[in-house]
Amino acid sequence: MSRGSTLVEVLTAAAIMAGITLIVVLVHSQGLRVQKSQAADQEAYRSAMLAVRSLRQELRGAILLEPADLTGVPVQRLAYRPMMPDAGPSWADAVEVVLTEDGWLQRVDSEGGARGLVYLGEESSVSFRRAAARVLEVTIVSTREGAVYEARHSLALVNQP
Repeated sequence: MSRGSTLVEVLTAAAIMAGITLIVVLVHSQGLRVQKSQAADQEAYRSAMLAVRSLRQELRGAILLEPADLTGVPVQRLAYRPMMPDAGPSWADAVEVVLTEDGWLQRVDSEGGARGLVYLGEESSVSFRRAAARVLEVTIVSTREGAVYEARHSLALVNQP
């Protein structure tokens, strides 16, 4: 002979299931928030590191024009003359690297043609400081969806007069 469940037993089982379901939903939503936050952190990091790599490639063999003084005052504009690899030891016209208002780190040549190097985010910043005759310190702050990453790197400059 089987005995049926009482109303109290059914309500207790339903409350336990509702509690477990609520815990699972809360853990899942927290996991999604953490995943989104980590993705933004990683994107800010990747953008900053790509900017450093791009600057390192741009400055390989170049003659730095600005910042020119060794006072240690950071500037937001970088000017240099890139080396022309096919023409022997000669350098092209001046090129600038600037951060646009919409967050793009751009390379602007002497004719005014611009090429985006990397998107850093709208609230980003870039500064360049001449630490020594052959050392350029670069500070890049990359922002993505609330995540902020600051990278400071020293770049060696080999072709400085």
